[in-house]
Amino acid sequence: MAHAWSDIVDFYRERIEHRMQGMESLLRLCEQIAVSRYVVLAAHTSMFTLVIAQNQESLERHIELLRIEHTVDGHLRFRFREAPLQPFAWSRDCAGDEGFAVFERFVCDSRRWFRND
Repeated sequence: MAHAWSDIVDFYRERIEHRMQGMESLLRLCEQIAVSRYVVLAAHTSMFTLVIAQNQESLERHIELLRIEHTVDGHLRFRFREAPLQPFAWSRDCAGDEGFAVFERFVCDSRRWFRND
């Protein structure tokens, strides 16, 4: 089930308050998504992984899911799977400060969930 982006931001902020290392870049990405046009995407957290889908139905059916994880060194790992039990169709690691740009290229250029402005 999807969560409000404000709740997701709060979730990662609480993790940082409890001194979980490397989560800052994931929090920053969530904060940027929460105030962007991408706030309409369905998302939830799975342990410390952010799971994003184009809509609630895809999220519930576990199809076309973008999973974003943090690494201890502050990098972000993006992985996209089209359907359950299939290998990841796309993956990318990036520095934390590149996270929103990588995310935006993925949802606009790779998946075309949004049109480029």
